[in-house]
Amino acid sequence: MAMLVDHIVALEREADGIIAQAQDEAKQLEEAAHAEIASFRQETARQLEERVEAFRNETEKRHRRAVEEAESELALALKAIDTTPEYVLKKQVDRIIERFCEW
Repeated sequence: MAMLVDHIVALEREADGIIAQAQDEAKQLEEAAHAEIASFRQETARQLEERVEAFRNETEKRHRRAVEEAESELALALKAIDTTPEYVLKKQVDRIIERFCEW
C-alpha cells in the first residue's frame, strides 16, 4: 500500500510539473502574441503615416497647379484689359451708364 501511495504522489508531482510547464508555455505564447500585436500596430501606423503623407503631397501639388493656372488666367485677363484700346473701354462704360439710366 505504501508503494501505491508513493506511486500516486509521484504521479501528482509529475502532473504538477506538466501543468507548470504548460502554464509557462501559455505565458510565453501570450507574451509573443502581445509582441506580435504591438509590432502589427506599429507597422500599420507607419503605413498609415506614409499614405497620409503621400496624399498630403499630392493634394499640395494639385493645389499649386490650380493656383498657377488661376494666376495664368488672371494675367491673361489683365493683359487683355491693358491692351484694349481706350475708345472701346469708353464705349462700354457709356453703354453701361445708358442702361442704368433706362431703369
